[in-house]
Amino acid sequence: RIRLQLIRPSSSVSLNVTVYPDYPASVDSMTSHNHVATSGPYDDPITGVATPLTSLPKGRYWVVPSTYNPGIQCGFQLIVFSTLASTEIIPKQL
Repeated sequence: RIRLQLIRPSSSVSLNVTVYPDYPASVDSMTSHNHVATSGPYDDPITGVATPLTSLPKGRYWVVPSTYNPGIQCGFQLIVFSTLASTEIIPKQL
């Protein structure tokens, strides 16, 4: 499960978090049809948005936090829940 929350909650910012497999490791290949988990439609709850509990095979994945409206810049936190202590998160800015 992955939760995306704004540092300063705002009901005017709609959020989504989606997980994609790392093949072929191209941002351009990410489409709504090949994700492995998503928080669903964009939503603006004060508590943020979260993916459902999902079992993923060992591998690499892209976790993409986003806002509905382009150009919004605000602080956020991404909380990753895992049953494995060996899970490694590597931030990457595009």
